[in-house]
Amino acid sequence: MSNHILMLNIPAWGHMRPALAVTEELVRRGHRVSFLSPRGFEEAIRASGATPAPLDSAPLDSAPVSVRP
Repeated sequence: MSNHILMLNIPAWGHMRPALAVTEELVRRGHRVSFLSPRGFEEAIRASGATPAPLDSAPLDSAPVSVRP
């Protein structure tokens, strides 16, 4: 029986490479895998056999920050 698995990870290559290796193995075992990630990783996600699930969000440094003295 195969499952539909949603992968997500910290969007940095040092974190993505090991996660994509796990993703490849899951696909090889017959699971359907979707990977939530920024669009810059779509090609690598497709190459692993997973379906990209684009994450469109504002950069972290654009979020409002409240600083108290």
